[in-house]
Amino acid sequence: MTNPIKVKHRDGSYEPYNADMINRSLERACAGLPDAVSKVTQIASETEIALFDGITTAELDQATINAAVQNIKDDPDYDVIAVRLLLKTAYKSVLGDFDNDDPR
Repeated sequence: MTNPIKVKHRDGSYEPYNADMINRSLERACAGLPDAVSKVTQIASETEIALFDGITTAELDQATINAAVQNIKDDPDYDVIAVRLLLKTAYKSVLGDFDNDDPR
C-alpha cells in the first residue's frame, strides 16, 4: 500500500490530495461550456500526472492551468478554462480563499 500524496497549503499544513476538490474547481471553470464533463476529466487526468508528494497548492493550481493550456490546440474552449483557472489563482493570492459559483 502506498502513502497518499500530501498537498502543502500556504499556512504550511499538509493534507492528503483530494481529487474531488480539484474536480469541483474544474467543474466551475468549465461551467457553461459544451461537453464540460469530458473537459473536466481530461484536465483532471493530466493534472494527476504532475502530482508529487509535498506539492504546494500553488503548484497544483499551476498544474491544472498547464493541463488546460496544452489542450487549446485541440479545442479553443480550453483557453476559456485556463483563463478562469488563472483568475481563480489571482483571486486567491489577493483575497484568500476562493469559493465562487459564478465562473465569469
